[in-house]
Amino acid sequence: MKNDRLQVLAQFHREVILPDVQRIVDDVYGKLRNEMYTQFDGVYVRFDRMESEYYALKSWMSRLDERLARIESEVQSLNVRVSHVESELQC
Repeated sequence: MKNDRLQVLAQFHREVILPDVQRIVDDVYGKLRNEMYTQFDGVYVRFDRMESEYYALKSWMSRLDERLARIESEVQSLNVRVSHVESELQC
């Protein structure tokens, strides 16, 4: 008799309680998983934007370096010309 009640209780648990608990856990897990994926998608979007900005800044810095090199060359050239003018004026 006691064994029959235990079997009925175990069967009730398997057929009624366990599926409900699994459904609830799956619903919560599914919502958390979707939220996690949404968060990761947001992070990836930000990484993509940061990568684009990185390459834009890198290109800008390269152009700035080239321009600075041209200006330094022009300044050196002007220094040489000024030196020549100074030497001619001293003679």
